[in-house]
Amino acid sequence: MEFPNLEDLQVSPSYGTIFDKYLFQSVCRACPCLKRLKLRFTVDGHFYYPQLIIPIDGTIPVMHELRFLELIGCELNDIGLAAVIDNGPVLQSLWITGCFNYREMDDELKAKCARVENMTLPQDDPNSYLPFLPPLW
Repeated sequence: MEFPNLEDLQVSPSYGTIFDKYLFQSVCRACPCLKRLKLRFTVDGHFYYPQLIIPIDGTIPVMHELRFLELIGCELNDIGLAAVIDNGPVLQSLWITGCFNYREMDDELKAKCARVENMTLPQDDPNSYLPFLPPLW
């Protein structure tokens, strides 16, 4: 199913949801004109369950219109972060919670991150997950 004209989308699971590892990629393919996207990978915003963190990896479709992106409760590595930035050429704001290892960032990735006006990455400690920060929009 495709939604080529959809510009704003928020996806939040219900209790008992089983995630597809490629949820983010699937949404990008189905909604190529998104300007704002918020994906919540956690089932319960009040609690943090490390076993439910979904990794962002693999090929990400180019999102030519995407300006605001929130990925809540995901696992991200340097390859995934680079793919998000590379395939979001007009990305202005990126807010990610979950897990990210800052030690994986090289100078090239830091330069890519500098292109995004407003960026928040998760703390190195996955227990620092903060589900109640205000949304980007």
